[in-house]
Amino acid sequence: MNIAVSPSAEEPSARTQVQWSLRWESELQLADHAELADFFRKSYGPTGAFNAQPFEGIRSWAGARPEMRVIGYDAHGVAAHIGLLRRFIKIGGVDLLVAELGLYAVRPDLEGLGISHSMRVMYPALQELGVPF
Repeated sequence: MNIAVSPSAEEPSARTQVQWSLRWESELQLADHAELADFFRKSYGPTGAFNAQPFEGIRSWAGARPEMRVIGYDAHGVAAHIGLLRRFIKIGGVDLLVAELGLYAVRPDLEGLGISHSMRVMYPALQELGVPF
């Protein structure tokens, strides 16, 4: 599923140039994982080598593997990413389905341009999956 952020009448910004793709984990190919692993190393590496370490080789996840991903692409490759994993938590003896959102990153050259607001393209997927929050 591809989702494009609607361009405005103004000069195209970096945010409007990002094309969003909603992908199930099972749809990703080895080349996708390699590209994402490189993206995460470059995105998390500046915050410390330890943060980039889980993404050595072609591993594109740290800890629990996401079930679904929203990946933003631009002319330079992966621009942004957020992963989703459904799980249950117990509240007052009742199991409640929630979505854990993680593996959030925006390519360093795009930080501060509003890309994170565009990640709301994940909302329809959350509604479709029946995740209340």
